[in-house]
Order: sequence, then structure tokens, then C-alpha cells
Amino acid sequence: MAFLSFLFCFLFQVNSLLIERIPSTSTPPVARSLCAMEAFPDLNVTIVFGGYTDPRNAVSDLWSFDLERKIWSRLAASNDIYPSNFNLAARYNGASFTSSSDLYFYIFGGMSVSGPLNDLWRFQVEGFLWTQIITSGDIPTPRLKFGYSAFTQDDNILKFAVFGGLTMKGDDNNLYL
Repeated sequence: MAFLSFLFCFLFQVNSLLIERIPSTSTPPVARSLCAMEAFPDLNVTIVFGGYTDPRNAVSDLWSFDLERKIWSRLAASNDIYPSNFNLAARYNGASFTSSSDLYFYIFGGMSVSGPLNDLWRFQVEGFLWTQIITSGDIPTPRLKFGYSAFTQDDNILKFAVFGGLTMKGDDNNLYL
């Protein structure tokens, strides 16, 4: 069975309803599905993290695609503990969202080889730095197949919502904000 890759970039222009394939001038990441991908229009790039590859392995690599030059680049990230090279736990089917004002790329949860996750990480796009966000309050249990959205309200504070999903105890219908 062939494994399909979406890692050909497609551009959807809302005003004209036109979808156009963007060819790459460099070697793209290995084919995958259920990865996290977010755009940073101010930098003219998209960031891709993790996913599920053939032969059915979760990965933790991090890539950027320069929309102007049409070039893929693998990013070498770090964090405070591992300053030279750091990879998050390999995962797929997690949530991602951005903070375009600060150029942050966030990852929440997903599925790893050890089971579902509920961790929250922030990647600083300009500094290539991962930081784990330690949350408090009523934290969602590890889950997958959940709905999510990121948004701001009148207070201009970035919020992230998680609804439902499949936990180790079964289906869940709680909303977390």
C-alpha cells in the first residue's frame, strides 16, 4: 500500500477559491501524516513538526518551508537543558497553534509510542528554542482525536481550547480552556 504525503505545499487563496501546488526546490521531509503545521506570514515560512511516517513510526523532526524561495530546511532546535540539539518526544495527531505577535509555535499532546500525551511546548521560531510550558489548574488528561482551537478575545490574550477526545478511560466530552 502506498503512503501518501501532503508535504507538497498547497496554497489556498480564499478570495478566488484557487488551490495551487507549490513545488519545492529542495529535498522535502520524509512523507508523513498527522503532523503539526502552522504558517508564519511575517517570516514567509511554514513550520512542520512530527507526524506518522511509513512504516508507521512517529517522528520528532522539525522543518521549515520558505514560501518565497520554495526551500525545505530541517531545523536543529535546542532547549535550556540541551543547548546543542533537542527533540521533543516523537508524536503524531497533536494540536498546534501559533502566536504570530511573538513568533511562537505551540504543540499540545498527541500520540507517542508510550501512549497519549498532554504536554504543552512552545517553539521560538526565530531562536530555534523549545520550552516546556508548565500548566496549572484543571489540566486535560492525555488524549487523542480531540477538537481544538486557538483564539484571542477582547483582552488580546491568546487562548487555547481543547474539547473531547479519546482518553485511556474512553470518550470524553469536557471542554478545557
